[in-house]
Amino acid sequence: MEAVRFLPYVARHDPARRDEAAARIEYTLGTTDFRGVNSALEAVRIWARLVDRADFPTRLTKTVVNLVAVRREPGLFRALDVCVDLVTAGLLDADDVRRVVEGLGYLPTETSSESWRWRDFRTATLTYVRANGVRLARALARAGNEDAVIDRWIAVAATDAAPEVRFVSDAHD
Repeated sequence: MEAVRFLPYVARHDPARRDEAAARIEYTLGTTDFRGVNSALEAVRIWARLVDRADFPTRLTKTVVNLVAVRREPGLFRALDVCVDLVTAGLLDADDVRRVVEGLGYLPTETSSESWRWRDFRTATLTYVRANGVRLARALARAGNEDAVIDRWIAVAATDAAPEVRFVSDAHD
C-alpha cells in the first residue's frame, strides 16, 4: 500500500497509465487500512502539486470530498488536510465546496470534547480533526467561499479547549 504514493510520478512519466494510477489511488482511499488511506491521500497531495489543474483527475477530488462529506475514518484528519490543498489549488467545484461545508457542519458536534469517549480509537485524532477543520475553513474563506459553517469553524480557533486547535497554523505539520 505504501507504493501508492508514487503513482502520481508514474502517471506523470507515462500518461497512458494515468487512469490506472488514479483508479488504484481511488481504490486505496476506500479501504479501511489507515496506512493505505494515508499513502493514498499523500498521493493525491503529490499529484495536485505535480500537474496543472486541468490535468488533475477529477475522480480523486470527488473521492477526497466524499471522505470529508461523510466524515469517514480511518484518516479523516488527513482527508481534511489534503482537502485544504485541493481548495488552495482551485480543484473543487461549487458542488464539492457545498459537500465539504456540509461535512464540516457536523464536525463540531461529532468532535466536541464533551462527547469524547476515551476508549474510542478516534479520540486520539480528534484534536487533529478539529485543527484541520479550522485550516479547511480558512482555506475555503480565502478562496472566496462564504457560509455560516465556515465562519463558525474560523471562530472555533479562538476558543477551542485544545491548544492544538487554538494555535493551529495554516501551514502543514
